[in-house]
Amino acid sequence: MRQIVSNILIGAIKFYQRFISPLHRPSCRFYPTCSNYSIEAIRKFGPFQGSLMAIWRILRCGPWSAGGYDPPEKPLFEFKRRENGKL
Repeated sequence: MRQIVSNILIGAIKFYQRFISPLHRPSCRFYPTCSNYSIEAIRKFGPFQGSLMAIWRILRCGPWSAGGYDPPEKPLFEFKRRENGKL
């Protein structure tokens, strides 16, 4: 199920990159771009954590931000498992 949700989210981002993004001038202040960051985060951390990271990145991408190199290296939240293996 997790893989299906990830594929749907990544497909939506790729649709945006191919058909919507070219209609606007390049404006992302970060590298990788926010859409590429989102794809990487979803692939690396899963659909829930990756989507939260993508939203946080998009909120930081604006005229008030200096931008720069910002790859998706660590998750926003660390979920710890209990002794019985459940969250």
